[in-house]
Amino acid sequence: MPRDPALIREWLQKARNDLETARRAMAEKPILDTGCFHCQQAVEKLLKGVLAWHEVVTPKVHALGLLFDMAEQVDSSLAELRDSCEWLTRFAIDTRYPHGRDPTPEKALQALAAAEAAYQFVLKRLPTDTHPHQTANPDAR
Repeated sequence: MPRDPALIREWLQKARNDLETARRAMAEKPILDTGCFHCQQAVEKLLKGVLAWHEVVTPKVHALGLLFDMAEQVDSSLAELRDSCEWLTRFAIDTRYPHGRDPTPEKALQALAAAEAAYQFVLKRLPTDTHPHQTANPDAR
C-alpha cells in the first residue's frame, strides 16, 4: 500500500479530535474516565498514523505496547514516548466499563500531558502535508 498523505492526515485528525475531546472532558466539570479514554485513543491513532506512513498494516488493537513495538521498528525515536504513554493502555478498556478503576485527577492530568506531548512529537516526525488542517478559529471545530 503506497504512502497516502490523506490517510495519515485522517489518522492525525482523529488523534487531534481525541485530544480536544479529552481537554473538554477534563475541563470545568471533569469526566476523568472519558478524558483518559480519549488520551489513550489519541496516542493509539498517532502510532497507527506513523505505521501507515511507513506502509505497515496495523492490527485492530488498543494495546499501546504492541503498537510501540511495531512503530519503533520503523522509527526508533518513538521509544522516547513509550515510558510516558504506554501506561495509557489501561484507559482503553478498564475505565469504560463498570468495576473499572477510575483515574485520579492527577493521573488524568498526566494522561492529558502525555497525549499532548505525543501529538507534538509525532507531528515533528511526519511531513507537513500529512498534518491536519488548522482552522483560523480553533473554536470553530
